[in-house]
Amino acid sequence: MERYGYDLRDLVRALPFEDGAYQSGIAHVTIYRSTTETIAMPQTRNPYLYVVLDGTLRLHTPSGMMDYMAGQYAISQINTPISGAVTAFSA
Repeated sequence: MERYGYDLRDLVRALPFEDGAYQSGIAHVTIYRSTTETIAMPQTRNPYLYVVLDGTLRLHTPSGMMDYMAGQYAISQINTPISGAVTAFSA
């Protein structure tokens, strides 16, 4: 399973995306890319999926703080994060 994470990370790195929001081509799915320490959380009440491809992500939700490392993800239809921060960077 770990190899798939590296493959996905490499595919995403090859995309010509800058930081920001992008429509995915899939209805109701928006891709957000952030390479900065502070992450602007989308203002939505919709379900979300955060995938950490590199580094570490800390999400602040109404129910508390949660940390995610590369290869981990968060998915929920409730507790939309209030804010987020990258706590570890990769090269």
